[in-house]
Amino acid sequence: MFSFFLDLSVRTVEHRTCGGLIVATTTIVEAKLEDLDIIIELWSELMQFHADRDERFETRETAPALFREHAKQYIEQDDGMLLLAYVDDQAAGYVTARCAESPPVFTGSEAVILEDMLIAKPFRRLGIGRMMTKRVIDWAQEQGRDNVQLQVAECNPEGIEFWREMGFREITRHMRYELGLHKGWDGK
Repeated sequence: MFSFFLDLSVRTVEHRTCGGLIVATTTIVEAKLEDLDIIIELWSELMQFHADRDERFETRETAPALFREHAKQYIEQDDGMLLLAYVDDQAAGYVTARCAESPPVFTGSEAVILEDMLIAKPFRRLGIGRMMTKRVIDWAQEQGRDNVQLQVAECNPEGIEFWREMGFREITRHMRYELGLHKGWDGK
């Protein structure tokens, strides 16, 4: 059985057994350009996780190269963040987030969008996702933002439950109509 101790000032978690022995230390760091290969590997696990549950998440052959360019923007620009989690010296997960504006007619229109988060399977349930989410929320506050938003796939009930436990609430539903795959509203 694991318990964990959070020290957000140094962004480290020590995982301990009941006997008090340190099993592993988790550290969250800002990603650098030299981390892109690791990030692509983790991102590929995220994409496969979703594709295994819903074929609409299958990616094209060029997707890793396209995501590499996308990920570079999070590293190089001030309005985004890309964090990596390490358990000891093993990459355990990542998160991407960016500043965004909602339509100006709404109050609370300055948001941070949490776009992707993956904790690799061997490292789940150690508090790493909570720690990374806390970092995103802290960053959103530092940026003067009103809220943090995200989308979670319907085929990911574990993710839906995690985000609810973290305090996120549904305020809209993202819907999609598959052209050529379904009958239209008139049944044709």
